[in-house]
Amino acid sequence: MIDQNLEYRPLGQTGLSISPVALGCWPIAGMTSLDVNDTDSLATLRACESLGVNFLDTAYAYGPNGESERLIAEAIGDRRDNYVIATKCGIHWNDQIERVINGRP
Repeated sequence: MIDQNLEYRPLGQTGLSISPVALGCWPIAGMTSLDVNDTDSLATLRACESLGVNFLDTAYAYGPNGESERLIAEAIGDRRDNYVIATKCGIHWNDQIERVINGRP
């Protein structure tokens, strides 16, 4: 969804246009609070969409099992082409739910 009231900006020379505000998705994976749940996280993603936010910042490491990316996929469904998703690699979680930094994709 593109909100006609937002001034979308070019992302470098990629030809992509992004909202002036991105949603940082670390919290939706429950990484910052024990009170975060999927229902509230999905509501946050959908509220951002309704406001025209199309730029999401995430990583597979945002949650021991890629929770952030899973929730994003669930929230945006077949509207993937309406979003610019920035992700990162090189960090994952081991079986003991300890963060491992190894620089590999």
